[in-house]
Amino acid sequence: MNLEEACRTADSAVFAKTGHHLTDVQMLILRGALLGQTYTQIAASSHYSVSYIKKFAGPALWQLLSQGLGEEVSKTSFQAALKRVALRPSVQAPRPQPEVSSDRHTPPRLAAVPNPSMFFGRDRELASLHQGIVQDHCRVVMVSGIGGIGKTTLLARFAREYSVEFDWVVFQSLGDAPMLLHVLSELLQAWLGSQATLPDHVQGHMQLFLELLKTHRCLIVLDQVEGILQSGELTGQYRQECHQFGEFFQQLAQGDHRSCLALLGRELPAALVALAGDELPIRHLKVRGLMPEAAQQLLQVKGVNTTQAGIAELIQMQRGNPLALQIVATTIQELFGGNVAQLLKQGTIIIGDTLLNLLNEQFERLSDLEKGVIYWLALEQQSLAQLRENTRFLVTSSSELLKTLQSLKRRSLLEEEPISEAGESSFTLQPIVARYVLKQLITQACTDVLTTIQTQSIRNLGLLRTHILFREDQFYQRRHTQTQPVVSSLMSELQICLGDERTLQQHLNDLLVGLHEKTTQAIGFATRNVVNLQHILESQRL
Repeated sequence: MNLEEACRTADSAVFAKTGHHLTDVQMLILRGALLGQTYTQIAASSHYSVSYIKKFAGPALWQLLSQGLGEEVSKTSFQAALKRVALRPSVQAPRPQPEVSSDRHTPPRLAAVPNPSMFFGRDRELASLHQGIVQDHCRVVMVSGIGGIGKTTLLARFAREYSVEFDWVVFQSLGDAPMLLHVLSELLQAWLGSQATLPDHVQGHMQLFLELLKTHRCLIVLDQVEGILQSGELTGQYRQECHQFGEFFQQLAQGDHRSCLALLGRELPAALVALAGDELPIRHLKVRGLMPEAAQQLLQVKGVNTTQAGIAELIQMQRGNPLALQIVATTIQELFGGNVAQLLKQGTIIIGDTLLNLLNEQFERLSDLEKGVIYWLALEQQSLAQLRENTRFLVTSSSELLKTLQSLKRRSLLEEEPISEAGESSFTLQPIVARYVLKQLITQACTDVLTTIQTQSIRNLGLLRTHILFREDQFYQRRHTQTQPVVSSLMSELQICLGDERTLQQHLNDLLVGLHEKTTQAIGFATRNVVNLQHILESQRL
C-alpha cells in the first residue's frame, strides 16, 4: 500500500464512521507520519506550530483514526491497523447530506474576520478555546471580559490560526441591537449569496440556519452581545425587542449540529451563563489581563524600554489590559521621554479617550444598585460583612446585595482579594475602574449635596443618604487617599456655588434642622455627612 492508498484508506474509514472527511491539517500530519517524520519536521513543512501539531492536532487525529479503524491507534501503531483495514471487504460509506449552498456562490472561508495587527501571549486562552471548540465540539462558547481586554482580538487570532478546522468562519456584531431576523438574513446571504430567496419569517430563517450548521462545520462569532441585553438592570437580561435571541441561542446550544456559536461581550445572557461548565457543551472563558511577559512585549513594540525600573508596577497598575497598556505607553513616550519612573511619580492613572468611552458605556449600563455598591468600593476595599453594613440604606436584603455583587463580577468590574484570617474574601476594583468610578462619584455627590442644600428636601439626599462621603476621623482621611479627591472637590464646588464659608455653614445648619425629626431609614447617613462636613470646614479655618 503506497502513500496515497494509505491516505485514502484512512480518510474512507473515518468518513464511514463519522460522515466527516479528514481536514487539511489532519491529512498533513497523516502524510508526515507515513513518511516517518517527527512532529517537528511536519511543522517545519507547514505554517503550523510544533506545539499545535503535537498537543492538539496530532492527538485529535489518532483519536479520530481509532474511531474509524475500530481499534486504539497512535502515531507509531496506526500503519499496521491501516493495512488490516485495507484487507477487509469495502464498506459503503454513508451518503453525506445535501449541502445548503448555492451552485453559483462560494463564500470565503473567513468572512469579516478581523486581522489583529498586534497579538501577544494568550497561550492558555487559545488552548482553552481549542479544547472547547475543536476537540470537544462545544456548541456554544462564551467569552467575556472588561472593555479593551482583547476578546475580539483573541477570537480573531483563534479563527485565523485554526481556520482549516472549519468550512466557514464569520464575525457579526450585535452592538447596535439588531433584530434576530436581520442578523440571520445577513448571515444566510453571506453564505448563500445576496440573490438567495429566504423565508419571510424568523422561524424559517432559524430552521434554514440550523441546516447550514448541520451540513457544514461553521464557527459563528457574535461580538458585542451586550447590545441585545437590557441596560439599567442586573446583567444578562434580554432587551424586550431582542428576546428571540434567547430562543435562538437555546436551539443552538441544544441542537444536533457540527458547528459552534461563539458569543463575545462585556456582558453575557444570564440564562446561558448558568448552563456553562468545564465539562458541558456550553463553555465560558473569562479573559483577563496579559501575563507580564506578554505585556512587556506589547510595551516594547510601542517603544518602551522594558528593562527600566517600574515596568512591573506599571503592568500591575493597568492589570495587563492591552488597550490600557497601549494608551499609557503612548503617554510615556510623548510626555515623559520614555521614562516609566517619571510617570509613576505623578501618582495618577492614565485613561485615554478610547478606554474612557468604553468605561462610560459600561457604567451607563449599570443598575442603580450596582452603581451604589461600586461607589462604596471606589471609596475603599470592603469585605462582604462591611458591605452588608455600609449598604444598609441602599439594598433591602443580603440576597439583593449578593445578586448585585454577582452581576458586577459578571461584568468583570470586581476583583476579589484572598480570604482574610476572619474567613471572608474582600472586594475591590481595578485601579483604572476605581479612578473612573471615583470621578463619577464626585460628580454625583456634588450634584446631590448642592441640590439638597438648595431645596432643603430629603427627597434629593441621594448619596448623602446612602454613602459616608465625609468622615470625622482625620487619620482615616489621610490614610485613605482615594477619599481626598471627594472632600477637596466637594468643598471647592460648594464654595463656588454657595458663596463664602459663612453662607455655606448657614445652609448646612438649616439642613440639619430639616433632618432632625426624620427617621434614620429616611435620611440614612445624611446627618453624619453634614456634621462631618461642618467639622471639615472648621478644621480648614484653624
